[in-house]
Amino acid sequence: MDRFAARMLIIIGVLCLLQAAVKPILWFAGARATGVITHMERGVSKTGALWLNYSFTTKDNKLAQGSAMAGGVNSTVLHRKVQVAYLPFYPDINMPASAGYAAVIFGGWTLTGLFCMVVGRVIDVPRRKKTKDS
Repeated sequence: MDRFAARMLIIIGVLCLLQAAVKPILWFAGARATGVITHMERGVSKTGALWLNYSFTTKDNKLAQGSAMAGGVNSTVLHRKVQVAYLPFYPDINMPASAGYAAVIFGGWTLTGLFCMVVGRVIDVPRRKKTKDS
């Protein structure tokens, strides 16, 4: 059972690292659009973070939606607009076009992925069996 759990943790770690890679790709290579905030929920955290739902129109005139946690009230949120970065061929993969947002999410997923992989590797290390000579 330890071996199965270890392999699963390693697979989860790899998936977390793949998720982490999406944010920098969107930041550098994603198309940009101006989104309209459709719902804003306050009180998500004690630090004043907000949960935002937004919708935007792609360059192909398709309506897409997204959601993200924002660090707090700023002028963009007050005007109910947000810049969005998205994949042109699949706009459902999107995020607020903010370098800070991309960096924080990238860091969180990367640390989670590396932690899972290290724990999986530690569990997977074979245990030494005691012999008469040891």
